[in-house]
Amino acid sequence: MEQKEWEDRLDRYADRTAQAVRKGVHVLEDAFDKGRETLREETARGQSGSQASNGETQDASTRRRDTRRLGLILVFVGILWLLRSLGILDQPVFPILLIIAGVYFLTRNPD
Repeated sequence: MEQKEWEDRLDRYADRTAQAVRKGVHVLEDAFDKGRETLREETARGQSGSQASNGETQDASTRRRDTRRLGLILVFVGILWLLRSLGILDQPVFPILLIIAGVYFLTRNPD
């Protein structure tokens, strides 16, 4: 291919990518606006004098804990992925460290 053909092809791919990004940004903006509206509605309902029951408070704390746990799992998977791509996971010491860490978390006091 000639340089002009490559440039045209690259321009088409750049346009497609830009369109996809614009569409994704619009979707994220819509989701953000909807979430903000929902939060305002829930806040307004909460301030109107209705108190959350103890069960609802426990559900909220459970959801918060589950969300935090999911975040930690995603960070851990991301770190593993990064270490694998850097070639560090190919070392035999790393699985041993993972096993030791796993045993520690299994045997530690749950308090």
